[in-house]
Amino acid sequence: MAASIFESPLLAKRFPTGDAGRLFTDTAEVRALLLVAGSLAKAQGELGLIPEDSAFFIHRSAMEVQIDPAGLAKGLTSDAEVVAQLKDAFATAMEAPEHAQYILTDVDPLDIVRTARVLRLRQLLSLCEKSLAERSETEFKFQVAKLEKLRTTALILSFHQVGPVRTKLAEALRLNEPHAPWPTDEHPIIDVSAWLTETCAITAHLDGPRKDDRQALSAMTSALHQSLQLSPTNMTTYCLPQIALSTFSALILISPPVT
Repeated sequence: MAASIFESPLLAKRFPTGDAGRLFTDTAEVRALLLVAGSLAKAQGELGLIPEDSAFFIHRSAMEVQIDPAGLAKGLTSDAEVVAQLKDAFATAMEAPEHAQYILTDVDPLDIVRTARVLRLRQLLSLCEKSLAERSETEFKFQVAKLEKLRTTALILSFHQVGPVRTKLAEALRLNEPHAPWPTDEHPIIDVSAWLTETCAITAHLDGPRKDDRQALSAMTSALHQSLQLSPTNMTTYCLPQIALSTFSALILISPPVT
């Protein structure tokens, strides 16, 4: 028995994740982290905080370099350490120490992790919205309506330093600039998780194909969401990908849409 049904050769086709599956891989996480790192350098260069030529080189390299996620695993014990490992690997891959010294200058590693996560969640919510828009059930229409507010309150930049860098970075990544530092209660993540859990629960109540499997996915999502609520800072890495993939898989299982 595999640890995850979504990575099991035996069960993956039974619980398909479609395009959402590509958002929750180590490769996708590294690409998102690099996107944030490159955008940060560009913003800092435009403001004269790091040399402009170095900012350009870092920004371009972030879109081009290939970094093996497995190479970042050694000694990893926290999300913040992912950023430290990535910084070293990125610097090595750039082969330009005169520019690499300015990678992720003066930034909290957790801000990079959180922002990269939000970028992937934004893509996930867009996929969910597209799937829900094809449905006629009133409950799903309510879920689509809730997305507008959710995007405003949850898809926000995590950057503790108030000032022009934060503003430029938010604009570059097309994220809402927060009015305060990332909340200690992690409510943006909890709010997204709650929306996903609600959506998955709706699929479980609908008649149609694979209802038993949809109910199982909903039960798993609900349990994971409860764990996430109890300790969001510690449990997000473990729970959120499973919640996201369970929900999107359930949406796939109720296809074709009801007319």
